[in-house]
This record gives sequence, C-alpha cells and structure tokens, in this order.
Amino acid sequence: PEEAVPTAAPDARLVRLMEQITDQMEKKELFRKNGLTKEDLARAVSSNTRYVSDCINAMAGCSFIDYVNGSGSATPSGCYTKIRNSAF
Repeated sequence: PEEAVPTAAPDARLVRLMEQITDQMEKKELFRKNGLTKEDLARAVSSNTRYVSDCINAMAGCSFIDYVNGSGSATPSGCYTKIRNSAF
C-alpha cells in the first residue's frame, strides 16, 4: 500500500492575503468590475500581482481568471466558492 504524504499547513502570510482578497472581492464587490485585473486586485490588497497570483493558485487551487470568473456569477461556483466556504 502507498503511504499518504503529509501536507504542510498553509503559510500564515498566504492565509492572511487570501482573507484580504476574499474580503475585497466581497465588500468592494470587485467581482462585479468588468475587466478586473490582477493589478486591480493587488492594489486593493496592497500587494503585488505575483504574490496575489501565487496566493490564489496555492490557496484556491486555481488561476486568477478561474477565481474571478467563479466569483462573478449569481451563484458562485468553483474555487471562489471553495475559498468563501473554508475556514482557513
């Protein structure tokens, strides 16, 4: 039988940034902005585009585009919903 590989707990900085990203997406309704870019989101959370992208990839398990597209529907689905419903 194959042994399970233990997974490391997420970095506290990534958790905080993902909380900020989710908060900005909801409170400022950034998901409603047509053409929302990584630059817009990075500015909203006082970070840079690389860190925002890496954070979404690691914490949500999807790309920035998939994250944003999943958040903009009337009934959010995909990785945005996964993040919204998780308790980091």
